[in-house]
Amino acid sequence: MTSPALPLPRELLVFDLDGTLVDTLPDLTATINHTLAQFGLPPKSLDEARRLIGYGTPIFLGRALGPGHESDLDEALRVYRRYYDEHLVDRTRPYDGVAETLEHFSDKTKVVYTNKPAGPSETILRELGLSRHFAACYGDGSGLPLKPDPGGLLAICDRFGVGPDRTAMIGDGDTDVLAAQRAGIAVFAATYGFRGREVLEALKPTAFFDSFRELTELIV
Repeated sequence: MTSPALPLPRELLVFDLDGTLVDTLPDLTATINHTLAQFGLPPKSLDEARRLIGYGTPIFLGRALGPGHESDLDEALRVYRRYYDEHLVDRTRPYDGVAETLEHFSDKTKVVYTNKPAGPSETILRELGLSRHFAACYGDGSGLPLKPDPGGLLAICDRFGVGPDRTAMIGDGDTDVLAAQRAGIAVFAATYGFRGREVLEALKPTAFFDSFRELTELIV
């Protein structure tokens, strides 16, 4: 398969949140470590936490707890959510160039589609002044399947009346790339996010970008 010529004309831009728009890793790591401490478990480093993120909170937390703690998951989720709700933007910040680039795409419909719970996702966007750029924010609990299921992206296309051939997915994870490819949607992969280029390269996204501003050269 040949790669499409760049830049690509697109009307609907679908963005992942963690690792793409905002760096949530410090606050996620602090939250997971607070939770693990309640169960007498050792903390995770930033790099260890980074590798666990991307598949939804229950999977993230279950992997952090590790084998033998399956029965603790429900209580751990309560501890995790209670703490995280109070520390969503302690150190979470947009990546460099995000606000200006979203403004550059002001003529396009933009939405957030994340495997993170919808409520905290909306709060982060609001607290960081990014909500105004997006027509909607879909997360866990929004009624859409989690990535890499392509159904969520196809449902978003349908809701905004834009075909997959006129849509782009922008994310940093394997779930983003796989969901987009299965939906027949071009996907642009961030190398600065939680997975890194070496993990995503084998999946062959439409293109990579090393900084958020580079999207202006990939999409028109």
